[in-house]
Amino acid sequence: MNLIRDIDKDNIKQFLCKAMVGFCKNTGILLIAEGIETEEELKTLIKLNVDLGQGYFLGIPQHAFFDIVPEKMAIIYQSSGDFSNDIVQQRKNKKRQTGNNYEMLSQKFLSCYSSFRCLF
Repeated sequence: MNLIRDIDKDNIKQFLCKAMVGFCKNTGILLIAEGIETEEELKTLIKLNVDLGQGYFLGIPQHAFFDIVPEKMAIIYQSSGDFSNDIVQQRKNKKRQTGNNYEMLSQKFLSCYSSFRCLF
């Protein structure tokens, strides 16, 4: 979470995140940004092409999974450019080649539309 905090104001954090995005994309790993607490952090992470995000800005922790509120989804759509629900659906249907526990958690995470950028 220290990497995400104020990433919008810190070029070094952005360079590190960009390197992680490249590594993950080249190795088939989904990158999840944890601890997104501001709109500016979210927009920066979208610009850096991070796959998924979690944090208080998107929704407080709860016992069940809920959709992200429409106001936050509007920010995500506006910041993502060519983002479409078709891509979200494709990502939800995509089979992961990792262990069952990770697969189950990923599907739960994606089922609540917590992804803000889906890359292939």
